[in-house]
Amino acid sequence: MDAAELALVQMGTVESADLVADSGRLWRDAMDPDGIEPRYEDILDRQMVTVGRERNGIKNYNVKAGPTLSAALDAVFMDSMDPKVGPRFLSEDDLARAERVIEVRDGKEIELIVDPRSLERKRADILEGVLTAGLKATREGPTDMRTIGEVTAIISLKDLKSGTGFGILEGTDEVIPASVIQELVCENGFCPVVVGSKGLPLYHGTRKRYFTRAQRRAMIARDGDRCIVPGCRCRAAQTNAHHVIFSINGGPTDIDNGVLLCPAHHHALHQGAFEIKMIDGMPYIRAGVDKNDDGAWKPASRNRLVLAA
Repeated sequence: MDAAELALVQMGTVESADLVADSGRLWRDAMDPDGIEPRYEDILDRQMVTVGRERNGIKNYNVKAGPTLSAALDAVFMDSMDPKVGPRFLSEDDLARAERVIEVRDGKEIELIVDPRSLERKRADILEGVLTAGLKATREGPTDMRTIGEVTAIISLKDLKSGTGFGILEGTDEVIPASVIQELVCENGFCPVVVGSKGLPLYHGTRKRYFTRAQRRAMIARDGDRCIVPGCRCRAAQTNAHHVIFSINGGPTDIDNGVLLCPAHHHALHQGAFEIKMIDGMPYIRAGVDKNDDGAWKPASRNRLVLAA
């Protein structure tokens, strides 16, 4: 506590209040004997969407977003309102009344559309457009539409591999557990950036690939059209594709290393509630309490044709 207080006071004489607050949160998490996980679970419990009654044609939705949801929403809005890409999700009526201006860039004349909508209206149209695109897409893999937004998570390679420690979601103040970033990596892939001792970027990697739609279909054929956890009734269309051996640890993006888990069980797995391993290309599962009992491994495939036989 004395070291933290001294460091923050000294920092406060030369840095902004925001940077001091960020440093204070890092000190808090470094000294917390219970670690970051319990506090993050409390944040998730307080995350909610409430729906009000419709009045005069308007229904009120109130969103209390945790770090990952708020980062995703911020990314959607900031990317879609980037003036360099022009207005997005613009209706024909709004397009008709929009002003057009000509700018010269690199010696070329470019026609730009001046968005006539208010900031609040743009956010509403963007949210509706993103939800509509999601509803039209299947959940069996990335859609063919352009990415609507990108969330940047920063974490050390050591913490990402071990699933311990914490990471930072850009655009949010609260840090999140390393296990949560592992969940994001499972479903969305990741783009490594190697930095030097002073933080300077040394290498910008390409995105590590995620499971394809065809691979997800193969996993459904192998394990059935549900989350593989016994008793779970979540359909495969609502599941995440998980690397049994994490991709960050060298696990291949192959069906022999992939299983489908609903979001709740995917989160539970990264919290250590149970384990999964592949035996002869088939998934097996056991509860964390049976960690020392090899006999506790049970087949997780729910292929109805195989079960019926």
